[in-house]
Amino acid sequence: MHALKCTVGVIGDDSTNKDQFIGGDEDPLDIFVLSDKHIPMGEIKCKVIGIIHFVDDGEIDYKVIGVDAQFKGSKKINELSDLKNFP
Repeated sequence: MHALKCTVGVIGDDSTNKDQFIGGDEDPLDIFVLSDKHIPMGEIKCKVIGIIHFVDDGEIDYKVIGVDAQFKGSKKINELSDLKNFP
């Protein structure tokens, strides 16, 4: 098996509409989607397996971690700790 790739995106339309921003940093909500293949830009289906947060310039900055729904190993990944079983 090859190492999982990570695609970074945002949840929402990446606009300046602050009503859809979550967290304290007034940025769109970031998502990291793991897959075994390249994910082209656009909307994708994924399974959320966790959320982590950082403090960025004194404000909380949430990051959603997901797995590509088309990844054949996604049924075995239900939370962040399950990633240790994948290279």
